Amino acid sequence: MTPNIESMYHQMGGLALQAADDLTGTRLLLWAEVAQGAPSVYLYYEDGTGRVRQKFAPFELGETVYDFWIAWKAQPQQREWRVMEYIINNGKFSIDFVYPDQLGPDEDEHDLVEPAIERIFGKIAIDYSRAD
Repeated sequence: MTPNIESMYHQMGGLALQAADDLTGTRLLLWAEVAQGAPSVYLYYEDGTGRVRQKFAPFELGETVYDFWIAWKAQPQQREWRVMEYIINNGKFSIDFVYPDQLGPDEDEHDLVEPAIERIFGKIAIDYSRAD
């Protein structure tokens, strides 16, 4: 891992926590889908309502995720991913990727988000009403 990649890990986490200004729990999911070079970036987190809130990532976080995607695939022995799960849990982060060959023929990147939310937060309702 290069120092630039490591710095981007921390920058993404900091921006995600800053954007989740009503975070009440200990878990946050930064979900990024990149298809044909166009990123879609969302935050999912506990906001004290008994549900998980979905929020669109702010512009700066989306740009950082896209820059990370470019830097990641430019590294030797790394390859282009389609989905990034950046999870913050009790102050620690983990990152998992889904690569194009891991998607089924009729599967879309966005089909994976609800199972990921259930895996991370448990069976819980998702609040899509305040996404901005």
